[in-house]
Amino acid sequence: MLAPLPGWQGVAVNAAGQYANALMMGTTAPAAKMPTWYHGTSSRFDGFNTPEVYITDHPGQAAKYAEDVHRPFSQSGGDPVVVPLSPKPGHVQNIDAHLFDAMDEGLDLGDALEDAVANARNAGKVRYLEYTHPNAGDQGEHTVRISLYPQEDLTLAR
Repeated sequence: MLAPLPGWQGVAVNAAGQYANALMMGTTAPAAKMPTWYHGTSSRFDGFNTPEVYITDHPGQAAKYAEDVHRPFSQSGGDPVVVPLSPKPGHVQNIDAHLFDAMDEGLDLGDALEDAVANARNAGKVRYLEYTHPNAGDQGEHTVRISLYPQEDLTLAR
């Protein structure tokens, strides 16, 4: 069972109609006004004290991250919680092609993600990386964004 975020009473979301992403693979573009996104974790959530934060527009899949279904990205250690977030608009770079290339070459996806993060930070204008991830527990896929500057770009949604 997911633990509620202290001080948060809930949010109504139409996940299917929230955000239509018109980015082509490997391109960057300014993000439109961004709806509520979610961070699922089983670690104690005490703010954004990590260099980057993974978020998704799919609250059900955020719950799967919180329940440690999507390994190795979530870390155990506490009660599962889904944190609703309001990201600031910023440039988004899609890295699907980069990750597909890494898989085709038999490379470690964690290393490929670290490389993409380092390259985006060096480029300077990118605020978020984005890729498509298979759903856990049902068919389909969801969008994952990596906030490269969570202390500046993410706030709790109310």
